[in-house]
Amino acid sequence: MPENPLLRWTRPAAVPQLGSAAVHVWALGLSPACSSAELQLLSAEERQRYAAFRYEKLRGHFATAHATLRQVLSAYLGVAAAELRFKRGRFGKPELSPEQANGVQSNLSHSGDMALIAVSRLTPVGVDVEEVHDLSDRDALVQRFFSPREAQSFLELEEAQRLEAFYRLWTRKEAWLKATGEGISHLLNRVEVSFLPAEPPEFRCLPCHGGAKGWRLFHLSPASRYTGALSVRGDRVLSVWSWPPVSAMVPAENEEVLHG
Repeated sequence: MPENPLLRWTRPAAVPQLGSAAVHVWALGLSPACSSAELQLLSAEERQRYAAFRYEKLRGHFATAHATLRQVLSAYLGVAAAELRFKRGRFGKPELSPEQANGVQSNLSHSGDMALIAVSRLTPVGVDVEEVHDLSDRDALVQRFFSPREAQSFLELEEAQRLEAFYRLWTRKEAWLKATGEGISHLLNRVEVSFLPAEPPEFRCLPCHGGAKGWRLFHLSPASRYTGALSVRGDRVLSVWSWPPVSAMVPAENEEVLHG
């Protein structure tokens, strides 16, 4: 697997300083039930989105992931989590309001029972995580959404290698598209990435934003059965952590758990 063996998802004593050359990724497990305290951190729009989910599990995952994003950013910025304000970019990517951000940029991804939160300073960042499970239309998706060169290399793989290769392809493309805010609607087959088992993660072709030069790509393995990727502009040092830090692991008294 083309990943950095030095990456270990540990729980720090406290939220570390975010230097200008650093990028941090936090992993957290999601529960079907969210607490009333988490729900109170969300904005009115986020609560509307929470209520719109049909299934309890999805409501809980959404609320916990977005409340934790606010807690993470609050720790970096010194702004109360409930007071953080987000706006949406051209393609709908949530961004902190400039007067609060102080140069900090972030991105959130969640799949299954896992979420990843990426935080950087003064540079775009995108993260994606996917729960690995077999897809009956996997090969057809590769032919439809990936470049001809990628599709050919994918079909030359042994069957046993294709599942992980598919998720490496998907998460690496998605991470860059989330970093730029482009979304996946029209560029998925024009972004080319490495994905073969022996290859280091890197961009092969980017259709805009100055091309592949200047963009870094990292492979992430936050838990078994999950594959992820991080894309960031500029030369950055990656650190990965488990949320919450030890200093925040204080059980709340009389905290109500909401089951939707």
